[in-house]
Amino acid sequence: MPDITSAEKNGHIGHFVKLQPGEKVLLCRCYKSSTFPLCDLVHQKHEGSFGPLIVEAVQEKPQETN
Repeated sequence: MPDITSAEKNGHIGHFVKLQPGEKVLLCRCYKSSTFPLCDLVHQKHEGSFGPLIVEAVQEKPQETN
């Protein structure tokens, strides 16, 4: 599960999402999600072409030794 924190600076709220290797999240871009900043797919009920931003933390492959 991603570690999500929020912080306010100069009147603006920022969201920080930390992922573990191999973890994937869908981030809301329509601002209507009840789980913001995560997407709950509510955009499908509204007009427009917005979809989520999909972010994945790739797992590093072990380096081969010679």
